[in-house]
Amino acid sequence: MRRLRSFGVFFSLVLLAACETAPPPSGSTLPPASWPAYGEPFRLDVAEVLVEKSFPSAAGSQALYPLDLTPAVEDWAVARLRAVGSHGKARVVVGNAIIQESIKRKIAGGGLGFERFRHYQGVIEVRIDVTDISTQRFGFPAATASLRRTAPVDIDAARRRRIGEAMAADMLRRLDRALAAQIRERLAGFIR
Repeated sequence: MRRLRSFGVFFSLVLLAACETAPPPSGSTLPPASWPAYGEPFRLDVAEVLVEKSFPSAAGSQALYPLDLTPAVEDWAVARLRAVGSHGKARVVVGNAIIQESIKRKIAGGGLGFERFRHYQGVIEVRIDVTDISTQRFGFPAATASLRRTAPVDIDAARRRRIGEAMAADMLRRLDRALAAQIRERLAGFIR
């Protein structure tokens, strides 16, 4: 009887593991076609524009769907910041750029159990350090865009991907608006 019970537990665990949906590959990125279009580039009086990532990869996190948005921020920097000067440097520092998915639960209606749902949380934090030592000028615009969404737990992988792409596009538009205002205000001396 004891062997039968342990076999039943083992079989149940194997069956449960086989039924679990596999998460997308860790550190996946969005295709460039899903990124929004931006306005005219800012012509900065600096010699170069560099992009640096200053946060660790999410490969070891408990999230099911880490979506790395660093390439999207790099493309934003290329599309919006042009180096047209001979001195100085603009460093675009990506503090965080990720969308994570997790499965959460809440108390069901009537308090008789739990409902599971997918929770998506995204954040993009960007700081631009612009310095020109030869003229003693500097400016440090920064902006953050964050977004949260929920979805039913039983959606397919294609819909999960579309949710991530829509969130990324929305956050990139918000980031672009916020950084454009900050650049006009804090980098007025660098804009040509």
